[in-house]
Amino acid sequence: MNNNLYIVDERILELAEILKEKGKFSFTKGMFDEVGISKQKVNNVKNYGESFTFKQVETICKKFNVDMNWIFGFQHENPFLKKKKLQLIKQE
Repeated sequence: MNNNLYIVDERILELAEILKEKGKFSFTKGMFDEVGISKQKVNNVKNYGESFTFKQVETICKKFNVDMNWIFGFQHENPFLKKKKLQLIKQE
């Protein structure tokens, strides 16, 4: 895999893994199939320094309800891994 990926491309590939782990798809390929991104394009992003187009990123974000701020690296906390906030219960 290309170690010089842009954050956008890293996050899109990470999103495919997250959706697979959550059971949305059996394989990461499923996410890309659903939005019309070819296996060749994914391979080129992973191995040859290509990037996903803005239109592809926009389509993925809309389709899977993902915040573009996370995809573009403006929000560092992964929204899929947010910890549930514990509420303190007052004891009377």
